[in-house]
Amino acid sequence: LTPQVRTAMRALGFGGVASYAVLRGERASDRTKNTRPAFLVSVPNQAQAESYLTLASFAVRRNNSREVMIGGGYMSYSSGITADRNIAVVSEKAADQSKAQKGFTIHKVTPKLPLETGEYAVILYTGEMRGLVSAWFTSTGNSYFDFGIDP
Repeated sequence: LTPQVRTAMRALGFGGVASYAVLRGERASDRTKNTRPAFLVSVPNQAQAESYLTLASFAVRRNNSREVMIGGGYMSYSSGITADRNIAVVSEKAADQSKAQKGFTIHKVTPKLPLETGEYAVILYTGEMRGLVSAWFTSTGNSYFDFGIDP
């Protein structure tokens, strides 16, 4: 998925600004009871898998959407998933590399700890944020694979 971006200013901007990645619907269509799902990610041979993705927990909103803060600040602006929504992961080289493209390695990525019931997304860094102003008005350019953990 490519999320919409919502930007909120507090107190006419004097209280700071925040940008949120917003996914439609209060629940992801892909559901699992597995609290430690695994994801296969192809990354360049000399790179770390963790630098190409983030596993994030999303808040369910009353307006039938899910969102996570992707940037904000008061006197300056920082981008990235906030620490309280960023889920630690571990990665290992996948045993089967037969489908890896030349120059790439397939990694198996799993949450470090079991996930709680809720809404999540693996965010693959497939694009760069195009600067502060364009981020307010366009999508982030990254790919979001959303899923939910059921009790």
